[in-house]
Amino acid sequence: MKKKIVSLLLALTMMVSLLPVQVLAAGDGGAADALVVTELAGEEQTPENSADTEEPEESEAPAEEPAEAAEEPAAEEPVTEEASVSASTEAAMTAAAAVPTLQDGVSPTAEATVLAGAPYSITELNAGKVFWNNEKNRPLLAAESFYYRRSADGGKTWSNLRSFCYPTQDTGFSGTAVVCVLMESKPGDYMYRICATTDGKNFSEDTWTLTLHVKENSTYDFNFLFCVGKDYNGNYPILKLYNVVKDASGKEVLGDELKNCFLYSNYTSTLPDGETEYDPTMGKLEEKDNLQRFYTHLSSGRYAYRAFGYNEETKAYDIPLGGMTLQLPLEQNDVFTGENQYAYIRCVAYGVDATKKDGTGFGADDFEVELNCPVMNSTAEMGASFEKDGHTYYPTMVFAQSRGCLYGIYVGATMPGYNSSVSAGEFFEAEPAARLELAKLDTAAQVIYTVPSDATFNLYRQMNNFNTRVVEPIIDWKDNGDGT
Repeated sequence: MKKKIVSLLLALTMMVSLLPVQVLAAGDGGAADALVVTELAGEEQTPENSADTEEPEESEAPAEEPAEAAEEPAAEEPVTEEASVSASTEAAMTAAAAVPTLQDGVSPTAEATVLAGAPYSITELNAGKVFWNNEKNRPLLAAESFYYRRSADGGKTWSNLRSFCYPTQDTGFSGTAVVCVLMESKPGDYMYRICATTDGKNFSEDTWTLTLHVKENSTYDFNFLFCVGKDYNGNYPILKLYNVVKDASGKEVLGDELKNCFLYSNYTSTLPDGETEYDPTMGKLEEKDNLQRFYTHLSSGRYAYRAFGYNEETKAYDIPLGGMTLQLPLEQNDVFTGENQYAYIRCVAYGVDATKKDGTGFGADDFEVELNCPVMNSTAEMGASFEKDGHTYYPTMVFAQSRGCLYGIYVGATMPGYNSSVSAGEFFEAEPAARLELAKLDTAAQVIYTVPSDATFNLYRQMNNFNTRVVEPIIDWKDNGDGT
């Protein structure tokens, strides 16, 4: 019996000694310990090594075994010990080999710039462009797989290991997922040393360090890319950029056009080696997604873009397609997970699928379209109306970022007696083809309200983001002679 106890302790000791160092050093990487949010002012804290704690109770357990256990053949004990050590060694080696590593060609460092108080979505992690899942032989992109340490003093001291996820955090709304997002409230340079895991216990020796330059709400320069789809005629339009200014009433209006603002794909005025000569002002078509690209270099601020379609009659790009005003560079948050260097621009058009009381269809003067974009604090500029398949449409070129940019869309008649179409929470996918929609405008029901004659009464339509609009009565108010 004594020999068996000694053999068991020897096996346990060998198993602990063969575990990977990173497993023992990352004791706070589990769900309970990883979410430490206190910054360290001194040296980096290493997670407690709970695996090294001695457990003397183990030596007492075999004493309770039946006496028959001593009658087991002694020759079998070394075989059992050897099998136990071999299995633990193989498990430890497998765990070490299965931990994530940096993908081939990925630099272990990166930099980005963001404004103070604005969220920054780490696109490289969210898109699976940094770490490799060696267990499943594919890119690693789940937010719960990434942990980080933060430094606010250039890497002299680091915080405890933290997770990008909260405990018991689910995936949020249907079709969405948790993403890696950072936010700093004060200007400065912050470093995030990120490691990866697939089981919350075995962490990668490879790390990826992101240095985030957090700026005051001031101006800084950046590269930006517009990816533009086709217009309603199937042609690729051209873009024009404008500064945005405010008029005397405080309303945003177009300022000066930015001349010669579009560049080659290297964001310079010099054609990159190996590329065929093209005119940057006309855009560069990428066959992988069939989107026309316009490269530019801007300073942070608000800009308006307008698109113009090709006119077969005049042989010029003179068909107004509309556009929007954007705050650039784009803010990264937990919804918008794309990189902040580009925007997808798509052509959409709205018409009316109904007839007027006189039996004719709705022409360009009979209805209006409004697209409100709360996230950009912008209302889309509509283009010139056009006819297609017996319907009249108004086009515009929208910022298409799927659920990262929602719209409130209003289609209404310019004459009384008809209902309007209002939809909230609409979004647009980044696709090259134009999207044409028809709204239903039925005859409105007539409602009569009786109110006190000394009261002010209005009926309001809820548009979006608590933006309301008065619904004007179709008949004049009449005094009933009884105080109403």
